[in-house]
Amino acid sequence: MQFQLGKTFENTPLGCGLVFAVCIGFYILYNADHHLFVTLNLVCRPVDVVFGLQVQRLIFASFVHTSLPGVIFALLLCWRRFSCIEHQVGTLGFIVWFVWTSVLVHGCWCVMAFFLMWFMGPSILSSEVHGLFPLLTAKLVASVKESDNSTVWLWPLPFHISTRVFPLVVIVLTWLLHWDAHFDVVAAYLLASFAPWLVVEPTSELLDRIENTTAGKMVLSKLQASDKFVCRQPTGPVQDKFAAKPKNSTTPQAPSRQEASPGPLDDCPIHTPSVDVEKGMDKLTASPVKAAECCVLTLGDDDEPDINSQDVESEYDQTWILGSPVRPKAQACGPVVKDLIPGSS
Repeated sequence: MQFQLGKTFENTPLGCGLVFAVCIGFYILYNADHHLFVTLNLVCRPVDVVFGLQVQRLIFASFVHTSLPGVIFALLLCWRRFSCIEHQVGTLGFIVWFVWTSVLVHGCWCVMAFFLMWFMGPSILSSEVHGLFPLLTAKLVASVKESDNSTVWLWPLPFHISTRVFPLVVIVLTWLLHWDAHFDVVAAYLLASFAPWLVVEPTSELLDRIENTTAGKMVLSKLQASDKFVCRQPTGPVQDKFAAKPKNSTTPQAPSRQEASPGPLDDCPIHTPSVDVEKGMDKLTASPVKAAECCVLTLGDDDEPDINSQDVESEYDQTWILGSPVRPKAQACGPVVKDLIPGSS
């Protein structure tokens, strides 16, 4: 178990490692110094964002977890999916996606809470939302169409559920872990359902523009100093340049019948023996030039065909004599022609 955990931490990319480290640090701060935790204005409250313009809460709220089961559950669910995103768009692309999705999801929740105030009262503006679950919910809902209605294992329970139902299960579990109904996950679910293109990974064109800015170059240079930095996958014509190509084999391959140069066996006609064997032998020996050009075919159970890279015949090119398949064997041509039928002189 310790070996698997060590391997998991070792294979965690840089962006995911930073996110998870900040989540654990904020949880420790919440329990160690609650006053400092409140002073930093980390959790997202619509009243502070809409009326106080404290937009930093839209980003910091994704890192905040106030319960140990909640932070453990969030890290277990997000590790694999966040790692896949980072390996696809790179470390910088993952950070861009994380910040953009956090601002978008929590911003939509603040706008939704402002309109719900007229129906549910002003207390909804003071409700605190936080955690990685809104981002996870938005990612799961946006990727439902790509999953082809497959199933997912609800670990550690022995149940498999559909991927379309899995986001709803995550929402229920977050309410149980927080002991409160956080409607930010509902806002993330609705946003990803009606506008999934807003929560997908950034495009290569957008990342190119970000990398060419001064801030992007500075952040990229800092991230590249780590061994766990992940480069984004090349796309378009660049992908063909770096595509893996098969190595040239030094072992000579046998040419096919169409590619091979015409040899003695290709020019030699195939004679089907008839009942009048002597007549056929007379026709064969009557043409000394043709007989000299052709190789002699012999019969023998102990003979094995001498096959090299320049004389390869398919098993469908066998000569059939008296109902028995015989593989041809090339021998040196000479003036003497052996009998094709055993026993004849």
